[in-house]
Amino acid sequence: MRPLRVAHFSTQTGWRGGEQQLAWLARGLQAAGHSCLVVCHRDGEMLKRAPGMGLSAVGVPIRGEVGIRAVRESAAALREFRPDMVHLHDAHAVLVGSLAAKLSRSPAVVASRRVDFRIHSRWKYTWGIDRVLAISAAVRSVLVECGLDPARIAVVPSGVDLSRFESLPDRAEARRGLGVADDELAVGMVAALTDHKGHRYLLEGWPAVLARHPRARLLLAGRGELEGELRAQAAQLGIAETVRFMGFCGDIPGMLAALDLFVLSSHLEGLCTSLMDAMAAQLPVVATEAGGIPEVVDPGRTGLLVGARDSAALGAAIVAMLDDSAGRARMGRAGREKALAEFGCERMVERTVMVYGQVLAAKGLL
Repeated sequence: MRPLRVAHFSTQTGWRGGEQQLAWLARGLQAAGHSCLVVCHRDGEMLKRAPGMGLSAVGVPIRGEVGIRAVRESAAALREFRPDMVHLHDAHAVLVGSLAAKLSRSPAVVASRRVDFRIHSRWKYTWGIDRVLAISAAVRSVLVECGLDPARIAVVPSGVDLSRFESLPDRAEARRGLGVADDELAVGMVAALTDHKGHRYLLEGWPAVLARHPRARLLLAGRGELEGELRAQAAQLGIAETVRFMGFCGDIPGMLAALDLFVLSSHLEGLCTSLMDAMAAQLPVVATEAGGIPEVVDPGRTGLLVGARDSAALGAAIVAMLDDSAGRARMGRAGREKALAEFGCERMVERTVMVYGQVLAAKGLL
């Protein structure tokens, strides 16, 4: 395939999984000889971080779902860049980016869908969009249920930078850095403190874990609007001394190196790269059967799966894992093997380029 010019749209102010996926994709495309431009929120983390990642970025004033100025400035950036492909990376970017693409007469547009929430407007993902990239089969199923044409949906799983886990920090040193004692069992979760991540179900199940393993400690990395509510819940349950709210964690490999078990309690989940990170770090996992999670975790081989919103089952699964150190080690090794074979961001880049090529070829543009 000839070198392509790809414009990426992100409207988020913060930095979460979707923004990281965009960055890895754009860097991977550039490493393969393609050219990229990131159009993003002028007050967001993407614009701040792009130069350090070797990415060209243009900031536009995003206000709400769509704004005339944002569309106008985005269209101007596209006219100057002249992309072969416009890639929209979040739900808010879909409307702004598709309008800008129309105004600038950009030839092709794709949109990523990273969550398994139902869409409220089928039109939003069909007007001006040539293909939707779902990050899991579960997300694809939701889109089809909402009325999108299956032929217009491609499954392109998220990927992670496996090089971060080639040499993990020393376990003892990592535990000391997090204040975890030698005789404590560290269970961790990395996720924004939002409703769909299901932290409250994990907290509800935690007393049962402590009844069996009183030296267990729960480390929650992430920020979000529910932090105050979750702290209050932990206090009400009498478990606050065993639960640590860590806020934003800039050293995920360092945190994972300190853990005995990784947990994910989501009741909605597109795929979850935090699980991929944990498995790459050779950690066994306990997670729910929500969304695309069963596409990542092999039950009984790399971890245990329980029903979503089932606090008792979640607590029981954590207890079972903490009871079985040999089983944890075996599942951790199997998880790392799967991560190395399937989760690298290089595969995500290759699959995305394949979709770009299919869309452009169908339009006679290759």
